[in-house]
Amino acid sequence: MRAQGLKVTLAASSALVSEVPTASLHEARAFVLNFIRHSGLDTAEVPAACGVIRKEGTPIARVDPAGCIWELRADETATGKEIVLDVDLLGHLVRELRSAAGLTRAAMGEAVKVSDADLTALERGRRVTAPTLRAVMAHPAMRDLPEHARRHGLDLNIFLTSADPSATRGQP
Repeated sequence: MRAQGLKVTLAASSALVSEVPTASLHEARAFVLNFIRHSGLDTAEVPAACGVIRKEGTPIARVDPAGCIWELRADETATGKEIVLDVDLLGHLVRELRSAAGLTRAAMGEAVKVSDADLTALERGRRVTAPTLRAVMAHPAMRDLPEHARRHGLDLNIFLTSADPSATRGQP
């Protein structure tokens, strides 16, 4: 999800550290997880204020220490609905189809000339580039990917025609 006017709150204990402008929920999640890791916080120490994503001042979501993104009401209470990012869902579908075909990541990567690191990044929703996705989609095991994506509400053309092939990044 790309949106203008997003900011994510980074906080340690009860003290606000900063509010960081962010271009997407993907980027917000990356900021929060990097902040938690670099601050040395363990899961129990992450305050509720940390990871709150606001759009034009209104809270819309919160990133938890595990990297899940939860929808928020305007009063910052959770709706109980997890927001699954398109890049995560795409990675899950690729991994599912590869596994169903009995292929290891190494075998798939070798067959389509994609590095293990790039295939892992795709499957984990960390980074999707148009060239990597095109190469993976050329493998016979991925012939049902467009249909699975459609069924789940994903438009593969968004990933394949991105002006910036590395624009759809998840967490680092």
